[in-house]
Amino acid sequence: MPNMNGCEFLEVLSREAMSLPPAVMITGNLSDKLQKRATCAGALAIIFKPVGVQNLLAILQAVVGTRRDHL
Repeated sequence: MPNMNGCEFLEVLSREAMSLPPAVMITGNLSDKLQKRATCAGALAIIFKPVGVQNLLAILQAVVGTRRDHL
């Protein structure tokens, strides 16, 4: 994203929105600090690059299923 990263976007969204949509971060940064920040900002999953299609689909299905269970 040109003006902010994914964590910054989720932090702004969590402050300004009534509820967060399901969020999955895709990153090449493997740092624990980023993982903790993304989770605290509201990411339900973090996927590391390179992303395999089957892995991506499995995580997205799990996240959508988790969100539906809480509605």
